[in-house]
Amino acid sequence: MTVQSRARFSEAASAHAIELLRADPPACLAAFLAMRSEIDPSAVLAWAMGQGIPTAVPVVAGATMTFALHAPGAPLVDGLFGTRQPAEGAVQAFPDVWLVPLLAFDRFGGRLGYGAGHYDKAIAGAMAKGPRPRLIGFAFSLQEVDRLPLEAHDQRLDAVVTELGAFGSVG
Repeated sequence: MTVQSRARFSEAASAHAIELLRADPPACLAAFLAMRSEIDPSAVLAWAMGQGIPTAVPVVAGATMTFALHAPGAPLVDGLFGTRQPAEGAVQAFPDVWLVPLLAFDRFGGRLGYGAGHYDKAIAGAMAKGPRPRLIGFAFSLQEVDRLPLEAHDQRLDAVVTELGAFGSVG
């Protein structure tokens, strides 16, 4: 996929995500900061900030992933796997809606991540402290597969948003 296509598809997916979030606004929105050839949710973060919705991004320290408040343009440091994240000491956040990155997804809520299990562990940790966050996969439509094998620890997505639209998980 070309850089121009990624930008165009990211913009279209962001418009669909904003429409979905507008219908049921979060108290705090978590999203990832795109790396390499990932879809870019920065327009969704900017929209949320413009609506007065606090935004947060992942902070990974060892095997633990948490979220820290983040505003577009705020300073970032290098994280694991080529990510960028808020510096140590950033204010921890407990988002109720998460835009989740993925390598592949299916229409049954299945998600294939990068293999370290950071999101699954963070979701389990969030659920131990309160209600389960709403999980929205954010991806390019070409990342869809027929069916992913899921293990007991895998957390299903509540919805997926791509450049083609948004749909809830079924099955």
